[in-house]
Amino acid sequence: MQTDEIADEELPSLNTSKYLKGSELQGKLQKATIVGVGQNTFQDGRTVRQLTVRIGTDEKIFSLNKTNTSLLAQNYGRNTRSWIGKSIGLTSTKRNNPKTGQLVDAIVIVAGA
Repeated sequence: MQTDEIADEELPSLNTSKYLKGSELQGKLQKATIVGVGQNTFQDGRTVRQLTVRIGTDEKIFSLNKTNTSLLAQNYGRNTRSWIGKSIGLTSTKRNNPKTGQLVDAIVIVAGA
């Protein structure tokens, strides 16, 4: 079995997921434009609905936690349609996942960045 080596610079291009992960931001501030708002429904012992935001030209999607949802509502209004076209800053920070206790890269929104 032959294994091809991949240079570090090539690794981000291998991520073809439509979902944005905090680790992709590497703690750096990146500007993005909200191009859509939706919601995911999943089972967590109960049915949970969570808002999602699509950003940028590649239309990556990420789920909004309560903090990011509140920040967008305070800055752009409670009507999620009014968020479309707004510029936001995105970064990541290490946070404890409240469900697992594991340290994860959480996405943090910086409104108006």
